[in-house]
Parts: sequence; C-alpha cells; structure tokens
Amino acid sequence: MGQLLGCLLLLVPSGAGDLAEPIATDRPDFTETARVVPRGRIQWESGIGFTRAGSAAETALGEALLRIATGHRTEARVGVNSWLRTSDSGRRAAGKDDFSLGFKVELADASPRFSLLKPDVALIAQTSIPSGSSAYRERNPQPEAKLCLAWDLDSATSLGSNLNYAWASESGDRFGRWSASASLSRAIGRRLSGFIELFAFLPAGRNGPNATYAQGGIALLPHPDLQLDFHAGVGFNSASPDYFLGVGVSRRW
Repeated sequence: MGQLLGCLLLLVPSGAGDLAEPIATDRPDFTETARVVPRGRIQWESGIGFTRAGSAAETALGEALLRIATGHRTEARVGVNSWLRTSDSGRRAAGKDDFSLGFKVELADASPRFSLLKPDVALIAQTSIPSGSSAYRERNPQPEAKLCLAWDLDSATSLGSNLNYAWASESGDRFGRWSASASLSRAIGRRLSGFIELFAFLPAGRNGPNATYAQGGIALLPHPDLQLDFHAGVGFNSASPDYFLGVGVSRRW
C-alpha cells in the first residue's frame, strides 16, 4: 500500500517546478549525478527492475531512493527496502532487501569552458543497514564511498563518471570491492534524453571474477519536477546477468 501511495503522489504536478531547473536524478543509469537536490526540496526516485542470469530470474519492486536537501550543496539519502522475488531451477524466494542511509555533498563546479581537469565533483558516503528478509539480509552493514564526476560536452551532451569503493560483505565475510562507470547522455528535444553506459564491479563477489555491463535508456520529462524512464542492458561474462531492464518514475517537491 505504501508503494502504491508513493507512486500516486509522484504523478501530482506542482506549479513551483516551472521556476526551477529540470529534475536531475540518480536513475536510470548506474552512474550517480554530481548534483544534489535543490535547497528546500525533496526528491523520490523509484522503479521496477527485472534481471535474468541463466535459469535464475529476479524482479525488484521499489528501487526507491529518498533524497532530502539539507543545504545548498548537501543532501541526505535514504534507500528504501525493495521487494524482491527470485526463482532458480524451480526454487523461489520473496521478501525485502536491506535499506541504506547516506549523505551527498557537492565539492566543486565545472569550469565554464569544457576541461577534463575541472568537472562537477560530488562525494557520496553511504551504508546498508541489515534489515531485510532472511533470504536477502546481509549480516553486516556495507559502507561505500562514491566519487561522482560530470562534464557538459556541449549544450545537449554530458558525460558522467563514478569511482566507488565498498567494504562489502557476503555471508558475513568482508572483502573490498571497487566499481566504476562512464555514462554519456544527450538531450533529444526539450523533454526527452537518452544515454549509453559502461560499468563494472571489481570483483563481483568475494571469490568471483570481475563483472562488466553495458546499458542504454531514455528519460522523459512531462514536467520539470517529474521524470519517467526506461533502461535495458547486458552483461559481458559469467559473473554478469544475461540481461536486465527496468522502468521508473522520479518526483521532486
């Protein structure tokens, strides 16, 4: 019921959005934006995702992130538990995953003229909190830091990149995991944009190989404070899903 109410509230427009910059979200690509929510605003991002890897399949309902402005350059972040349903060779499970808490701060603004050495820069610090159903709960919190970079290549094209490090946990055992991404996006008219992206986890799991992915998608802005999105992608090796896709909606108040 809470997820349904949240989705309905997302679709209610507000006149204040016409006076602000268009909404900037951390979805549907893997790369997080180098911008925070404008001061005095809150933002809700959510979606539904499906992943297939051989005989295994997973559906995630929620993928929700609540972003709350706490200053001109800072925001608090709450990753709300998603509801997961998985199946593999006739075995099925369902329940919620762990939620997360985090903080984001803008550190630098890009040069007025394009320069690889002067991008927009932001830093995210976050951690999961063991709180999910038994099938999906990890025993330990999993802290992570993300360095977010962004460049405007021209008036319609932008490049974003993240470099992340997580002190991950798998079945209670700790290991360090890097991840990195590069996402190229371009406006297609006033309300539509598209992106292509590469990202990787190094390694994918405690004893596993690295996992690499490619994806693309589109985002539609019916209103400056409302975004609808779609994305789809593939994995490149045995540690990656065969394919994944999803749709989402984001709303700013």
